[in-house]
Formats: sequence, structure tokens, C-alpha cells
Amino acid sequence: MEPARTPHELGRLVREHREKRGWTQAELARRAVVSARWISVLERGHPNAQLDPVQAVLRALELELAVTPRPPRQTTLDDIVAGYAR
Repeated sequence: MEPARTPHELGRLVREHREKRGWTQAELARRAVVSARWISVLERGHPNAQLDPVQAVLRALELELAVTPRPPRQTTLDDIVAGYAR
């Protein structure tokens, strides 16, 4: 499974896993003890979702939130050119 790096990607993953289980937004909301409207907002990638309800939704889908270091950024030609301009 690919990591979700943006709210939009997290919403897409939640929707995919919900649909894979055959659940409606209302069913997932009931299991996570949040509103169906909140599920809708999360699945649309709203950037201000609170962490507690996000974790409840992920638990209901038997998923977990993991914080991992990003891989080192590759130096690009633009980076090199910008370094010479300084």
C-alpha cells in the first residue's frame, strides 16, 4: 500500500478501503462513531480533519497511521543551477 502524503491521498485511501468492504459512508461512520458528513469531508481530502476521528476511521477499516521518515530528496539540475546563482 502506498503512503498517503496529502489529505487528498488519505481520503482516496479511506474511500478505497471502505468500498472494498462494501460499506457505505454511513456504515463506516457508525463503526467509527463519527458522522457520515465527516466521512464525506475526509474522503474529499479536506485538509483540516482532526486526528482523533481520523484514527477512529482507520481503526474501523483495520488500518493504522504510521509516521515514517521521508526518503532523502534527490538533487535535481534545478537545485544545482540555483546553488550557482547564490
